[in-house]
Order: sequence, then C-alpha cells, then structure tokens
Amino acid sequence: MTNAKKVIVNRMIEMNLEQYTGFFDHDWAKDFVARVPSRLTDAAGSLCLAWKEASNTHRLPWLMVHQMTAFAKGFMKGHKSHMARLIDEFRGWVLRELDGSLKRAERKTVLEGIRKIDQRLRIADQEQNASFPAREYWDDIVQKSEFQLSISGSQNLAYCALVFAYEWFVVSCFRVLGGPEKYKPNEDRFWTEFTTLFGRDMKPDYWDDQPVKIARIARNCITHLGGKTKPELIAETPALWISPEGIVSVQPSDNRDLFTVLKGKVSQLVGELTPCSSLT
Repeated sequence: MTNAKKVIVNRMIEMNLEQYTGFFDHDWAKDFVARVPSRLTDAAGSLCLAWKEASNTHRLPWLMVHQMTAFAKGFMKGHKSHMARLIDEFRGWVLRELDGSLKRAERKTVLEGIRKIDQRLRIADQEQNASFPAREYWDDIVQKSEFQLSISGSQNLAYCALVFAYEWFVVSCFRVLGGPEKYKPNEDRFWTEFTTLFGRDMKPDYWDDQPVKIARIARNCITHLGGKTKPELIAETPALWISPEGIVSVQPSDNRDLFTVLKGKVSQLVGELTPCSSLT
C-alpha cells in the first residue's frame, strides 16, 4: 500500500493501513517486569498494561480490516456454494432413482462423473472467492468522515495514554524512594525532592529531554485544548503534523516513535534505581 496521507479538515489521516500495526514490545515488557526492583513490580505491570492498551487502540483500524478478512474467509469455507448444494442433491437423487437398476461398474462410473463435476465446481468457487478484497475495503472506509474521526481520535488517545502511563511510572519511582504523594512532576519541588532522594538531578533526563518534553506538551494540547497547539510546542519544532490552523494530528508513526523513546527512558530509569537498597 502507498504511504499517502490525507488532510481531513484540520486532521491529517495516514492512508497506509500497515502503519496501524501494533507497536507494543512483548519481549521487552516481559524482561522489564522481571528485572525491576520488587517495590516497583506493580508500577511496572501497570505501565506495561497501559502501553499494551495504547498499542491496541492504535491498531484498531488494522485489526478491523484483518478481522473482516478472517471472517470472510471463514464464511466462504463454512458455506457451500449454490452449485455445490445442487450437486449434493443431484448425487442423492441419482442414488435413490437408479438404485438397483445399475450394475456395480455402472454405478461406480456415474458416481465418479458426479465427483469430478463437484470437484471442478469447488475449485472454481475457491478460485473466485480465494481472497477478501481487504485493500478495496480499506480504501473505501478510510474515505468516510466518521471513520476518519475514529482514526484521528484513536491515534490521539493512544499518544496521550503513552504519556500518562510514563508520567505515572516516574511518580511511582519518586514515591517508593520516599517522595511525598502531594508533590506532582509539573512542580519544581517534585524534582528538587527527587534530586535529594536519589542524589542527582533527574529532571533533565526524564522530564525535560526534548522528545519527552514535546510529548508532554502535545498531550496537554490534545487533552486540554482539543489539539490546538501552544506556542511552547511550536518553539520545540516537533515532528508532529500541525495544520495551518494550529491543530496537531498524531500519526501512527508518532505513536510508534514515542513508545520507543519512553521505553528507553523507563529502562534507563530502572537501571539507575535498581542499586537503591530502599527499593528491594
């Protein structure tokens, strides 16, 4: 399929169905949960569950088309064609009407002829219905305005879910080190206390690093402003698509790229925190 995109009002829609395949890394998740300090096990499990849900939300367009394809193939295999049913009925009629009037060799010849006709009809039917026109189906529904809104909505939701889950994991790490529950990561005191608890400034790597910062600001634009971009997001020159009217549209590749970035961040964070005796 082509990698074409289409602008829908203020939203950009990715037209390539294969871009909507899932991005969750199951092997990484299994290893990640297994190696986190014991006091972070629940937080790591919640993080992976949230990211798996985000990936499934992201892949809904792909899943819908492929489920339809599987259903169509199963339906075709499970239902005889009209001609196949006629052949079955004809075979039964022949056996009933000519029973006793045909010699064994003649009976065998007649049945073999019917079998060959049946076989040819089934082969022709299978060739005609060999595959569901998934590409044509996708090309049709992706032009529908309601479906386009579902796509843009699901991609935005997946993006925000990735950021929310990452933020909550960082907070969980802060709290198991002894940080006060009332402190929030958008407050300077959170990071000041984190520095005191861990012994180095964590904010540059885990909050203000540009990919994370862009994702946080974009998440806020989507959740609080309906996608309308803030000047601070524009200042970061994000790779996100922004319409002339200033509306951000998350693309499937954005979700995949963000997952890769955040996956690396939490792996790095756990690697730093693991030696802490207070987490075991």
